[in-house]
Parts: sequence; C-alpha cells; structure tokens
Amino acid sequence: MREMIVSRFGFDSKNAELLTDEPESTYKPTRANIMAALKKMVDAAKEGDALLFHFSGHGILRRIDPQQPSNESEAIVPCDLNPIFDVDLGQLIQQLPSGSSFTIVSDSCHSGGLIEKNKEQIGPHTTPRGAPPVDYKTRGISIETLCQCLLTEANVMSETQSFLDTTTCGMTVRTDTEDNMTGIGSLLTIIFGNNVSLKFLPHYEPDFLNLRSLTEDERILLSGCQGDECSFDMPASDKTEGKVFGAFTYIVLKVIKESNGALTNRQLVMKARNEIIKLGIGKQHPCLYCSDENADAAFLGHQPNTITGATQFGLHGCISDVKTIKDAIMNFGFKESDINVLTDAPGSSVLPTGADIRDALNRMACNAKVGDVLIFYFSGHGTRIPIFQPGQPFKHDEATVACDLNLVKDVDFRRLVNRLPEGASFTILSDSCHSGGLMEKEKNNLNRVQKRKIKRLFAFSLHLLLK
Repeated sequence: MREMIVSRFGFDSKNAELLTDEPESTYKPTRANIMAALKKMVDAAKEGDALLFHFSGHGILRRIDPQQPSNESEAIVPCDLNPIFDVDLGQLIQQLPSGSSFTIVSDSCHSGGLIEKNKEQIGPHTTPRGAPPVDYKTRGISIETLCQCLLTEANVMSETQSFLDTTTCGMTVRTDTEDNMTGIGSLLTIIFGNNVSLKFLPHYEPDFLNLRSLTEDERILLSGCQGDECSFDMPASDKTEGKVFGAFTYIVLKVIKESNGALTNRQLVMKARNEIIKLGIGKQHPCLYCSDENADAAFLGHQPNTITGATQFGLHGCISDVKTIKDAIMNFGFKESDINVLTDAPGSSVLPTGADIRDALNRMACNAKVGDVLIFYFSGHGTRIPIFQPGQPFKHDEATVACDLNLVKDVDFRRLVNRLPEGASFTILSDSCHSGGLMEKEKNNLNRVQKRKIKRLFAFSLHLLLK
C-alpha cells in the first residue's frame, strides 16, 4: 500500500510512515506508536490536505446487546493487544483543520464501524454468498480471546515485577461480553496505565472531548467488511506473486493497478466487492461510509499518475508554458528565489495539486509588503461549476483544475486578494478554459466591442508585418 500511494498518487515518501511488527522493525505498530503517528499527521495537516490511515491486522467487535446494534463498538487491535476504538479515531479527526479529509482503509474484521456516525454509501449486504476457501483465515479476535491474552500478560508482569496480584484484584474471565469488556479495561489500565482507549478512562463521556463539530466531508471509511463480518487473509499463491495478503488490501491494489485514471471512492469499493466474490469469499463485503460528495470524489482526492504521465485529457504545452513565463518575468526583475514553480513533470518534487497551489499562494500573500507586485500564472484545465441557490438567479463559478482534480475557485482568489496589504497588486495570468471569471466581482475592462477593435488592429498589424 505504501508503494502504491507514493508511485501512483504522488504522496511524498517522507510523509508515508510505515509501522510493522516484522522482527527487524524498530517502529512496531503498538497502540502508543500508532496513535503518536496519527497525532503527528493530524497536527501537521493544512486546509485541503488528504490524510490516509491504512491498517492491516486484527479487529474486534464489542457487542453488549445483540438486539441493539447502537451498543456495538468496533476496534482495531495493534500488536500489543491494546485496542484503538472508533471513539479514539473520532477524537483525532476532530482536531483536523477544516477543509482537509481523513481516509481510513481498514483491512480488519468488524471494520465497518470504525468511523462513528458516518453515512452508509455501500453497506451491509444481507445475502451471504457462501463460505471462503478453506485455506483463508479470518483477521478477528474474540473478546474472550483478547481477555485471556491480556490476563496472561498481566500474570507475567505479576511474576516478573510483583506488580499484579490476580488473586486479589478479582479479575476472572467470564463469557458475558460486558463483564469481559470491564475486565479488559481494568487489565489494559494496569498494563498500560493511561495509554488506553478513551472508553476505559474513568471520566470519559462521548462528547467530553469534542473540539468542534465534525462534518461528513472530513471522514471517509473504506472497510474490508461490515461491522458484523470478518475480513480474510489470502495465502501465498501464483495469483499473489508468492506474497501473503489481506484479501481487501490485495483487491484494492489490484483494482487501482488495473484502472485508467482516477477512481471514485464508490467505484473503488464496488469494484472491490465484485473482485472479492471472484476470489470465492462470500461472507466479506467491503463497505463505504462517507458523505454523498466524497462518495463520488476521487479516491484520496488525487488523479493517479500513469506510466506515461498522460491521460485522455492530458495537455502537452503546459510545462513549456510555465518555463517560458518564468524566464519572461525574470526579465522584469523578478528574482528566481522568489518564483515558485509547480509542475507535474516526471520527477517534480512539488506537484500542482489543489493543496500545494493554495499553500504556495498563501505563503506569497503572507509575505507580501506594501508596493509588492504578485503574479500567479496558470497553464492547464479550467472549468465552470453550476451554482443553484433557492430564490437566486442561476450562475456559474469559474475554477482552475489542479492535477489532482482539486478545484481552485474564483472565491479562493478573492479571499487571497482581500488579505493583501494596501498598495500591493495581484495579477492572474490564466491560460485555461473559462478563465474570464477567475477574479470574482472585478470590472470587465475589455468588452465585446473593444475585442473586435483589437482583433482588427491585430489583423492590420499582422498584415503590415507580413508585407
């Protein structure tokens, strides 16, 4: 998965953190390390960023009353058996800056509820299609098994550190789920201190740590299965090129590799469902939970890079345009150190994604002083977005189209200009379709009559030149 997001989606390898429990790994996927890595990623996020958390491993389902699904709670199980519940991930997502997104791809049992209260776009499939092949095994741990493992670990601590006396703490393994969860919480607190799920902290209330209201736009969950299902492991075979895979991860990578251009989140999950049936796994149904808008948005908000770097919509002159304009404005006295170039040329370190374009414009505006001349040149695709507002006349917004299909709209440029110090100027030179309205509410200083005059003047000048 790490190789795919770097090579196909343009993620910087330095920003793709990898935690595995391989013997030689120095950074194990314990609860503490996973939460620290996620917190670091969230703290560094800016408006427009796309964040991804991929988990491949065990999952558990806490179900107190089978008749009341609202009492269910899903968790992933790190290598130290200290679970990360849906509420822990929700608390992290609450700290994201507005306008960024957080995508979870979870290849674990019971992963269908890892983002709480998200809208179901592709959900529970009620018609089982049969059992998986006999050599596939599930990725789930029962509550009873987890409790037994933690009790064993606590007993080891007792023997080696005289830390825990299991005969006096009253901890016993029961078959009742609620008692087991209470026991697990107590054992986890004894073993890990306060580094446990919010569910097990003494004064936790569901809304206690709400920093702000979440919007559906921020949360996207692609789960390997429904909340009440198991995800399966695939053994090494010729089909998997001799590697062992989680079935959902294998299918996601296969679908993306075989696709031409971008896949929406909905398309990716629907194709994964169909492919997983072909593997003979009838009791695992990948799901999608997110807003309506994100369901039909590109996976990770990016246009994947292809081998040739071209798609059916590819333009051929943009990179040459940018290089030529850069040379031209340097003739006006602009310093090269003050010019920021973003292209999607092969090997480019900074791509012209929506987030990176906004970030570069923001830095330019923040550093502007009275009397400065700022210029933004864009060569690429442009579009118009229909705007429907009750009681208002129909209109369009104009936008430039970044390489990840993330639009930079006229309102974004207006907000930028409004932040400039008095006396500074901002010039947009846009070689894109529908670019005539990129600066909202600006006076049109070239009307149709003037255009015709200029065309005639240009034709006359060209005639003289040819003579």
